[in-house]
Amino acid sequence: MPRITLSAGLLSVSSELFVLADRDNPSWSAGAGVLVPIFQGGALKAQADVRSAEQEQALASYGQIALQAFGEVENALSAESALRERETLLTQAVTDNANLFDLEKVRYKVGSADLRAVAQQELVYASSRSALLQVQSEQRMQLANLYLALGGGFKAAPSQGNAALSSAQESRVAAP
Repeated sequence: MPRITLSAGLLSVSSELFVLADRDNPSWSAGAGVLVPIFQGGALKAQADVRSAEQEQALASYGQIALQAFGEVENALSAESALRERETLLTQAVTDNANLFDLEKVRYKVGSADLRAVAQQELVYASSRSALLQVQSEQRMQLANLYLALGGGFKAAPSQGNAALSSAQESRVAAP
């Protein structure tokens, strides 16, 4: 590319050896210059080619990052859907096991079952509750992953069904 230069300078010469009539003898200079390259052996075209290649590389990198982001969103959505189905099944299992636990406690009070059967049914009920809580925890993590993949915030509305289920399950836990 052409280069344009401007320069200015001020110079003052004094000497103790020579006695001049005027001791203040400043010297001023100003100049301008233009340098235009005529032949650089293809360097300018090579620089343009390098910049074009860098631009293509940046575009390919952007495309790769976009595909990765779409993949992360798709994975989070599919995992959330599968966990929602599992949660539905486990919620039903918890309800069924709670009913069976209540039934086993009644059978124990009547005298048709022993305490071992009550303890076993309580263990099954607690295990199903634990599995449900684990799936709900995984759901929350997948929801956070989805929000992160979408670049959003963490202002999710609390699930009303889960709070009602948890309070109902806690009220059923009682000693035989």
